[in-house]
Amino acid sequence: AVSRSHMLLSSSLSTLLLPVLLLHILGGVYGLVSAKLAKLKQRAARAMAIEVMFKSPALALVLASKHFAGMGVRIPAAVSIFALAPLAALFSVMLRFAPIRDE
Repeated sequence: AVSRSHMLLSSSLSTLLLPVLLLHILGGVYGLVSAKLAKLKQRAARAMAIEVMFKSPALALVLASKHFAGMGVRIPAAVSIFALAPLAALFSVMLRFAPIRDE
């Protein structure tokens, strides 16, 4: 099973990496815009963006494994796990150098 999932993952990585990254990035933008529309302070808006952007792909992997028989449904969650660490690091560096203006 491991070698089969490894083959599926390696063949799907290049195809799914961009859509998975876009899903997380657009989720963060949606969280930030929603927080700003709700007139939350910048610190709360950033927290909301982080919460929406970095939802657990491990939970998605467990749910896909539990509810679907095919190995292919697990691949997007696995790619998300792979892509999330560098994206989170980049986002944290960006926030570190962006001042909080309203507090």
